[in-house]
Amino acid sequence: MSGIQRISRANKCMKIVQIVSARGLNGAIRHCAELTRELALRGHKVVLAHKPGAWIAKQTYPPGVEFFETSLKRHPDELRRVGRAFRERGVEVIHSHNSSAHFFSVIIAVLYGFPKVATCHMPFVQPYWRWNDRVIAPSPSTARLQRWLNWVPRRRIDVIPYFLQAGNPHTVRSRSEVRASLGVAPDAFLIICAGEIGERKNQLLLLRALVALRENGCDAVLLLAGRTLSKYLRKVEAFVDEEGLGDRVQLLGSRNDLTDLLAASDCFCLPSNREVMPLACLEAMAAGVAVVITETGGIGELLENGEDAMIVPRGDLVALTRALADVAGDLKLRQNLIQSAREKIARDFHPDICVERILDTYRGARRQKLGDS
Repeated sequence: MSGIQRISRANKCMKIVQIVSARGLNGAIRHCAELTRELALRGHKVVLAHKPGAWIAKQTYPPGVEFFETSLKRHPDELRRVGRAFRERGVEVIHSHNSSAHFFSVIIAVLYGFPKVATCHMPFVQPYWRWNDRVIAPSPSTARLQRWLNWVPRRRIDVIPYFLQAGNPHTVRSRSEVRASLGVAPDAFLIICAGEIGERKNQLLLLRALVALRENGCDAVLLLAGRTLSKYLRKVEAFVDEEGLGDRVQLLGSRNDLTDLLAASDCFCLPSNREVMPLACLEAMAAGVAVVITETGGIGELLENGEDAMIVPRGDLVALTRALADVAGDLKLRQNLIQSAREKIARDFHPDICVERILDTYRGARRQKLGDS
């Protein structure tokens, strides 16, 4: 009998709403999709509430997942329709994942008496966070911000990191095939940065580090994968043109083959100014790619610098360049980072650990609601 089967038999199956507002793909949406799959595999019934045409509704899930479309407009008719539909389905807890979904579902929860959980994927000043029965923070830093920004009581916050399956992710193409398709030489030091191309992710800092690496004789190539914010994209393109990096930087846009791109890469780098706990970083660690990342959003609380990843101060070009040069020039360091990172994923970020803790949060939200009633 598998571990998942043991868990689902040991605990009463729940009826859970997962609700998102983003139509496209980002870390919060990927996390919600994986959580939906894991809950269904454990025998729970999941209502996946989403906007029409959302990416998350086009994915494949195990039996036990029901799709439910909503505009998320805070209009009495829509609130009434959704609230009644959830009540008819016997929903026991609502779990939200994006800003509009947070606000919409907290109104539903208040009006219809549902226990309400929200995961903080990005901290903003939003006073309605106090109306959640439980809040999930992916890092201790995020938990502190929820207390400071939104006055969420400490007793209502659970710190639960994102989860990821350990082991080698499934790839469609080999390292050599991906590199050939991109026109990247087999022996080039290939860096990938995955995430929205914008001020928050700070790809311009990475481009400056790439220039410094090239000046010091490192044959480095950079892949930028992710949807782009047009104003920032123009800055990136101008920098690439001014520095003559046209053959060294590839703007790939949004991609569905991140696993293949990671398998072809030597280093994953994320020079962000602001994060919670980027899921792409964990995906790189699981894929066996050395990680260089800035210290933001509690990264240093979850990962060990020099062991699981190379962690550098935010905005520090010298430190970022040095870390990338170390990973490029020291094969043993790179291999040690990869080994430690995979062990970290298996030990601290495995679904069997994190999903069960999320289920405990759902149970805590129900107890909280009963205590308040």
